[in-house]
Amino acid sequence: MGPMNANIKPDSATIAKLLIAKAHDGFRPLPYYFEKGSGDAVVQTLNVNVINTARAVLVDRGYGYKPSAAARTFAKRFVDTGEFPGRFGVLLQTLAHLDHEADFSPRFSISKSELHELESETRAFLAAAEEYLKKE
Repeated sequence: MGPMNANIKPDSATIAKLLIAKAHDGFRPLPYYFEKGSGDAVVQTLNVNVINTARAVLVDRGYGYKPSAAARTFAKRFVDTGEFPGRFGVLLQTLAHLDHEADFSPRFSISKSELHELESETRAFLAAAEEYLKKE
């Protein structure tokens, strides 16, 4: 087998699959964070998961975006148009806000029940994105 060609770039479907796998993998540390009572780590992890999920859909459908604007671009292209339910737009906004609070507010706190609800919605968003990506 000859040397690998460094100029070969994966196609958008492959990149989307990798981002979805990364989102799934992002749930692994959650039990530890819950056990330690680290609400900020749960929020940050869930936010990264929804951003990776949004990025997967954007990349697969050929939309360009700035990494810092993936959630906004996803909401504009897919939530505002009705292709994804509005609740996922709310989830993206909520997690972005909570992640910012967790980073900058010395008194950040969030209940375990709210964290579990956010986890459930994040998993639902990931599942919806996977179904969407199966469509042509």
